[in-house]
Amino acid sequence: MIAHLTFSIYFYFIFQTIGVFPYIALCRLISEASTVFINNRWILLTLNQKNTRLYFWNGLAIIIVFFAVRIVTIVPNWKIFFELMETPAWNSVDFKHKFICVTSSAPLDILNVYWFVKIIKIIKKHSRNPSPISDADIRLKNELVNGENLRQSLLEKRE
Repeated sequence: MIAHLTFSIYFYFIFQTIGVFPYIALCRLISEASTVFINNRWILLTLNQKNTRLYFWNGLAIIIVFFAVRIVTIVPNWKIFFELMETPAWNSVDFKHKFICVTSSAPLDILNVYWFVKIIKIIKKHSRNPSPISDADIRLKNELVNGENLRQSLLEKRE
């Protein structure tokens, strides 16, 4: 994951510094916004929190953010790329930069569509078998209520 993030930032910096495909590079970097929720999902799974509301809301955030920053941007990015091919500035861009842009963007878009299809399949599977409220949710609620009661009693003692 660190290598992935390092390469993302490195290539964004390179394309911004050179001034080649800055819009596409920025969109690729923004697509990393969904990674936070994916990492949170892994942490919740590791902590055996799969049946909690936090896990549910994090999953919903994954769907929304992943779709917004990785799927919706595919068509506009390629539209801009192909429109650039028809401009005089296209010839001033080195072949290696064009090559890097295409060979990194196409596989990423294919992978993003593949993973989004898998996410949709998971949603369909879980929508048929909704899980009940877990013991972890009940414990969390009790801890919050007890914490609020404790805070109220401390405030009353001060008065």
